[in-house]
This record gives sequence, C-alpha cells and structure tokens, in this order.
Amino acid sequence: AQVETDGQIMGNDGSAVNNLNLADNALVIVLHDDGKTPGTTGSETTTTNLATLTKVSVVTGKEAKAWATSTANTTTALFGASNGYALTSKVNGLTYVTTLILTSDNAKLPNASAAGTNYGYVLANNGNEWVDGAAYTNYTIWNGTAAINVKEQGITAKTRGTVVTYAYTNEEKGYVTLTAPVDSSSNSLVKTGAITGYSATDLIIEITTSGASETVKTLDKDFVTLFVDTANNAGSTGGSIQLATQVGNTGLYYTNVKYVLNAAKDKIVALVVDVAKNWAGAAAEAPATDKTVTSGALSNAGKVHEFATGNSITGITTTADMKDIVAFTFNSRVNTVSQTASQKYTLTIFNKNGGTVYTEEGTLTDQASATVHFFYVDKTGVKLVNADYAGKGAIMTAGEAYSYTIVGADGVTYGTGSFKLAPAST
Repeated sequence: AQVETDGQIMGNDGSAVNNLNLADNALVIVLHDDGKTPGTTGSETTTTNLATLTKVSVVTGKEAKAWATSTANTTTALFGASNGYALTSKVNGLTYVTTLILTSDNAKLPNASAAGTNYGYVLANNGNEWVDGAAYTNYTIWNGTAAINVKEQGITAKTRGTVVTYAYTNEEKGYVTLTAPVDSSSNSLVKTGAITGYSATDLIIEITTSGASETVKTLDKDFVTLFVDTANNAGSTGGSIQLATQVGNTGLYYTNVKYVLNAAKDKIVALVVDVAKNWAGAAAEAPATDKTVTSGALSNAGKVHEFATGNSITGITTTADMKDIVAFTFNSRVNTVSQTASQKYTLTIFNKNGGTVYTEEGTLTDQASATVHFFYVDKTGVKLVNADYAGKGAIMTAGEAYSYTIVGADGVTYGTGSFKLAPAST
C-alpha cells in the first residue's frame, strides 16, 4: 500500500483502493521489527510471520501523509502491496480511513517529507541525545505562533537563523524531519534581502539584494509569513510586512527579510521578516552595478557603467585602464524641460556605512542638445591625472557596496543608486 500526500490510500500499481482517504486524525498503527535491513520488504504480512513484528509504532494520519514523498524510503517498499487493514467511516459522502494497521519488516518508520506548508526558523541547536538506540539532535524552532522543541534523527548541525521546512514523524514525541529548502542542484532556495515594494492585493513584492538588481517577485497565493526579532533571537506574533529602511541617503537598505523560492524560482512561498526591519549581523543591501559596456556614447540614464572593451577618454586609451573607469549617468532634464544652462551638479559616493568617499562637482553647458550626461570616476584614484580629469579619482574597493547621488544646484536629485564594482585591473 502507498499513503499519498493528499491522504489517498493507493495500491502498489498506483491505482486507488476502494476510493479510501486517510483522515488527518486517523490512528495509524505500524507493526514492525528491529532485525532486518531498512528499506526491504520481507515475507511478513497481516496474516503470516506476525511473531517477528515485535515493535509497535503509533502515528496520526497527518504524520503518515508526510511519508509519501520521502526520498529515503517509499511507503510501497516498506509496506508491500497489501500489508494492511483499514477501518473506515463516511463523511459527506467520502470514505475516510479512521484506523489503519500496517506491517513492515523495517526497523524504522519512513522519513517524513518536510516539503509543504510547515516553515520554521531555527532559534537554537540544543545538542544531541540518544533515544531508543538512535542519535537525535534537539532544536528550538519558531513556527510562526510558538517556539517549539523538536528532535531530528541523526547528528545534524543546522545553525541559529536557518530557515527550514519541517514535518513530524511523531508529533507527540516531537520527532521531525527538518529540511533546508534547495533546488535540484542543491542550491539554496532561501535568499536574503530588503523589501522595497509590496502589494498584498496583487501578491507582488520587490526585494533588493546585494549582487542583484531589484527583483520583483510574485507571492504564491498560499505564501507563509513568519515574523522574528533577530536582535533578540525570538519569534514574534505581532509583526507585519514592512518596507526596509534606507541607510541615511545612501541608496542602501537595511536587510529585513529572508525569503523562500519555489522549485521553479518564479514565486515566493515563504517570508521570514524581521520586526525591527534590521536583520542582526547582515550587511546593508544594495542593487548590483549595471555593467553595461558600450562602444559609443552612454545613453542609459540612472545607471553605473564599468567598461570592458575598447572605449577611451582623454588620457585613458588602453582597455586595461578603461576597466578602472566608472561612468555615473543621469538625466539633466526633469519632465523633458531643460534646466538652467551651466547649472552645476554634484556627484557624491557613499560607502556601505553611509560615509562619503568621494565628491565631484561638474558643470554642463550642453543642456539643450543632450538629455543624458555622466561623470567619469577612476576607481583606483591614480589613472585620471591629465588636466581634463585632474583629481577626479575615487579609491573604491571591488566587491564592496556603494551608493551615490547626483544633485543639481537647484536642489533636485537627478540620479541615485547603489552598486558594487568588479575587480580592478592589474
């Protein structure tokens, strides 16, 4: 017999058996022994060799459903094609199993599948203990409403702050399987970022992450939200989904969320939100640099450009040197209306802590003939040494998060953003 995640009892060939469905509150009794190789099916059935089945385990129907998608063992392999008895009752015309007796020569129950709607946030790893001859790791996890103590079989090492899915193998004893969500290539489906846009009505959320531009994601219609206080390592029941706080006027945002993607990576199925809007120990988040490379004029306003090919400016003629030049583009017009001729603009670059690392003032004289303008900055601080660009170098570290503003003499902000730089040339 197979027990499906939707509770249907299936035959060994996958066909439904008398249209039976397992109720969540059903009593599931498993007769099994301690002396055979896990995962194999012997000759024990409900009518023969029962004397060898010396161990009895009792679980709920809900716990048994969690066995269905286990990769370690399948219920068909453990219980054979017909090793079971069921007592049923009808509810609203549907037949439900209220008591199920299964037999198996496996010493252990199947591992539960943790995939599903049970999400948790690890508050503590409480060490190991031995129970019935097996090692378990004790954890305290926040499930959205309470901090619960659970036991995972084996000596495992999930750390505080880990987002997991979980399923009970024995709810009464607190036995669970904890899984860190990953894709088919074992890459984590849990990401960290700052919420910069959110619509509960449209199920849309915008999250800014360092190393990636703002990402607009669709929330799954059944998405789960956990609220935590990371500074005090506690769960919270009084939170709400809030937009992240900007670090001064830097364009950086305090990290305030971990989120879980579905397998297709096109929807978010769970959010873990910090109620203080500042994830303890996390760096501020910034969108990545727009590494557009052009061979002609820079025409993409509001972007940060790093060069990789044969561009050149006065005094910088080699490709190797151009890789150290950064262009900050901005639109000198507001609502297509040209500003005052010869207006001055000030570029200011900030580090991740909000400190100023560079300031440059420029005057534009071709307002009427061009919309997009740009500042050139030498990220090594030593290569722009000719008369046209004297002093226009800012020492910036590759991989560090920065932000910038471009403000006109009229007080209007014409450009703003955040970026990380590629490694400098050698």
